[in-house]
Amino acid sequence: MKLKKVLILVTILLILTGLKLQGEETKITMNAKKNEIATLGGGCFWCIEAVYDKIEGVENVVSGYSGGNKPDPTYSEVCSGKT
Repeated sequence: MKLKKVLILVTILLILTGLKLQGEETKITMNAKKNEIATLGGGCFWCIEAVYDKIEGVENVVSGYSGGNKPDPTYSEVCSGKT
């Protein structure tokens, strides 16, 4: 139960951070020769994906599941609890 509350809080903070970034002009100096990868965890990843898709400089956002034993499970498989 405590973990669920923490995940909800993290998700809300990520969404609010994304909304704040959209409202302000942010200047980020990027090295055009080097890309970096960020791996993030959150509750409803479609909500998080939508926020990061709108940030300038983000080239690709991919949603997925962590944990479990099956590589690349579908949404239905994860919901079944058998992954």
